[in-house]
Amino acid sequence: MNEDNPAATKASEAGKAVEDSHDGNVIEQEVSDEIADTNDDEPSGAAQLLKLKFRIEKEGLRYKVEAITRDCLAFAIATSLAIFGNGVVVPPAMGVLMVCVTATFSLMFPSLMFVMFSVYPGIITFTFMFMVYMTILLCAAVVSDGLFVAVFAVMSFLSAGLFFDSARAGVNPGVTALPGTVMALAGQLALTYKYQVQYGLSVDFVPGDDDFSELSPTERTIVNAASSFLDIIPSTTPELDVSFVCPEETGVFAGQTCSVKDGSEPGTLTASVNGGLYVVAAFWTERGINNPLALVSNTMIGFGCWTIASLAIVILFIPPIRKFRDMLRKFIIPDTLEGLATLLESFSSGGECSSSSDAVDPFIAEREKLSVMAKKISPKKNAGMLAFEPRLCHDPAVDYIPHMENFLQNIQSLVLMLYNYRGYHKACGIETPNYSEATKILHTVASAVKENDISILNDIDVPSVEHGLSDMSLAGIINGIVTRIYSSCRTWLHLQNNNEVDEEEKHRVAAVRRTLRAWFTNAMCSCDVLSSSWPLIGLRFLFGRQGAGLEKIGARRFIMTLLWSAKWSVGATALLCIQIYGKDYTDFVIKGEEANSNMAESTAELFGSLQGWELWAYFMAFQFSMEGTIKKGLMRAIGTCLGGFSAWIGIMLCSWSYNGTNSINPYAWIAWLTVNLFVGNFAGKGTGMSAFLGMEYDTPFVSFYYNLTLNIIGMSAFYGSYSINAGTASRILANLSGIAMAMLVSIIPPYYSGKDPRFTIDYCEELLKWHRSAALQYIENREISLESVMQMEDDVGNYRRKAEMIITDAGRWEALTYFRPPPELKKILNILIAEEGYLIAVFKLLVEIKYFQSQDYDLVKPAYIEALEGKDKTAPAISRYLNEASDRNDRLFLSYLNRMARLRVLREKLNSFD
Repeated sequence: MNEDNPAATKASEAGKAVEDSHDGNVIEQEVSDEIADTNDDEPSGAAQLLKLKFRIEKEGLRYKVEAITRDCLAFAIATSLAIFGNGVVVPPAMGVLMVCVTATFSLMFPSLMFVMFSVYPGIITFTFMFMVYMTILLCAAVVSDGLFVAVFAVMSFLSAGLFFDSARAGVNPGVTALPGTVMALAGQLALTYKYQVQYGLSVDFVPGDDDFSELSPTERTIVNAASSFLDIIPSTTPELDVSFVCPEETGVFAGQTCSVKDGSEPGTLTASVNGGLYVVAAFWTERGINNPLALVSNTMIGFGCWTIASLAIVILFIPPIRKFRDMLRKFIIPDTLEGLATLLESFSSGGECSSSSDAVDPFIAEREKLSVMAKKISPKKNAGMLAFEPRLCHDPAVDYIPHMENFLQNIQSLVLMLYNYRGYHKACGIETPNYSEATKILHTVASAVKENDISILNDIDVPSVEHGLSDMSLAGIINGIVTRIYSSCRTWLHLQNNNEVDEEEKHRVAAVRRTLRAWFTNAMCSCDVLSSSWPLIGLRFLFGRQGAGLEKIGARRFIMTLLWSAKWSVGATALLCIQIYGKDYTDFVIKGEEANSNMAESTAELFGSLQGWELWAYFMAFQFSMEGTIKKGLMRAIGTCLGGFSAWIGIMLCSWSYNGTNSINPYAWIAWLTVNLFVGNFAGKGTGMSAFLGMEYDTPFVSFYYNLTLNIIGMSAFYGSYSINAGTASRILANLSGIAMAMLVSIIPPYYSGKDPRFTIDYCEELLKWHRSAALQYIENREISLESVMQMEDDVGNYRRKAEMIITDAGRWEALTYFRPPPELKKILNILIAEEGYLIAVFKLLVEIKYFQSQDYDLVKPAYIEALEGKDKTAPAISRYLNEASDRNDRLFLSYLNRMARLRVLREKLNSFD
């Protein structure tokens, strides 16, 4: 294989020597050297590798400005509807929410054709979920405030189980934010409407006045019933205080008790209807844009209709149309492949570092580049997004998405393998080979993908798919995975362009079915807050079912996770109690607000501004790790203060008056909000084409909360829910209270910290489990299926992302000694990531060439059994297999034993951090 490459031959021979040794002391020393020799101090020469940027970022401002301009146009449309269509096409109570959601969605979600529609089922299901939670809370509020608080605490605790479900938790910010978002919205709406449910609705009116234009339909119903009743009672009543049962024509109020008393102002009366469960039912059954009781239907209109419509207009109808498959093919894949080729070239013997202080030792920059690659190339996520592009406007298309996912997985395997490449070669004393052929293949594949031209692949000669198995050196496996990247790319391009595809293989119906199935799956993701609640996780834990992240932990760890969930719930419940029972605090935050002339005063009093912003701040600031909570809390505090100040300045400028007492110019106000959205999104979105891909875990939270707070305070003040001074002060205080509570609770034990190795240990255990599961599957079935390998890949990937997230959060505070994670822990994680890439590449290759079916089962089975028992190559069955197997199979089995031994050594080193 390496006749023309002496350096590669030398590396292969060195690799064989290491694999053949299978000496526990040698392996332990090798791993120790990998950890010790890897230098985390960025040398001066590393700037050279920092120039290895994706072309996405080299495109500069062009694509970023286009993406943000689209966001601003969608936001301007939504804001114009909320202002000029208020009470006509937009429910009055939904204007603020609609503008805020459009601003946040523009930063969070990809601005690409079809992808926006992919989130629509999830949004509708999510809206339904928090409405159900709100209904449960309001039903409890009818009984008492105490039951309301108790039910909220129980629901918060049960929802916290999602953080610990290994199938989802810790994988992305959207999933980990789901339980908090549901509880925040449910608690906020329940607090806002709790008074009406408990004590009923009331309205002031002037008897004999027929002009009820400023009243909502619900208020007019109450006033008309009261007026009709007053017509039949004596008018000589000195102090009016009468009650009657509402007649059938009052609709939802039929059978309820209405009381009429003298009003607070001379010549006015106050009509009141008692509260109860009928008000909660009315939230679901009532209809009408101007009906404040039609809460559910109006939320769907504002939240699920106009917001999505505004975003879709600028994505679908303003050229150039941006599609995710084009983004993937023209930018993400080629840039990743070019980056991998450049890294391999920097690793080659010709570019090896010298001992001078100016030498290029790109360890730090290498990590940054590989981290970006791993996020951008994410196979399951990207393939899932393609599921919403049925291509119905083209010729009938074959279902190429599984082949695309396989291609992306091969690329990701190479990305992961390079995480510890330099450290491995330093520890083993192996000269890094020249990867000129591998880099040539990668450059060619990148060009073929970018041009969508399969003929470009014919320009190079590529070895067979077994390339790399003749020896099990790291260099050999890298060359082998490069070959698989080439072959999987050819298959994908062939199917995507329907080259020579038989007519019976073309299935438009299957593409549509796939899209509908993806919609349903997306919708069900919002139900994770139920399916991953503690009762169901407990059942899965009890019966040992896959998917429960706690299925093999000890009692101490299980108790800790329960205590963490309880702590998370106690903090939120404490904030709820402060708002319900803390009169002085509540009077300032909620009731110390003056309505102005932009909204009918009666409506503002009946269904005023939303309460419970402390819950939003608490749940959104609280992250899985202590360091993540402190970091996001501080970012949210800064964004909140800046957003509140911007709203305060904007109201004064657009009304041209101090304190916003004059009428606000709507056109100037729309312009002010749109310009500020551009500034916020420009600071928060990625560079170049990555600006179209939406929010990531590293997106600056300052930008997100700047946009959110500006629109909450500004639109509420515009509608007249409160004066700008009171609104800014109260909203900032409410947010800072929630943030402070989140940060306080996060540092109270038990907590999860980057200094804690438990999640890295879980990751290491999952890799060991992979080896054991593969051996057991072969022992039981005489083969290992590709489906099981892919499932194990998904499982171990979830553990990797969780461990990375914890250490990444801790790394943000490395300047502070208290928060700084041990450097060795980060290095061990990088080694484990490289082991994962090696493992995925080898097992997929073995399954592809039907290696396991070709083995002598009676000879291999006892060897695997002894390997599972922890025995070495001197054990009888293993020794017999090594003596009778071919050279290649000999090295494959020794590689299996050595990888297991490496992981055990790493596991023991992780124990030292406890």
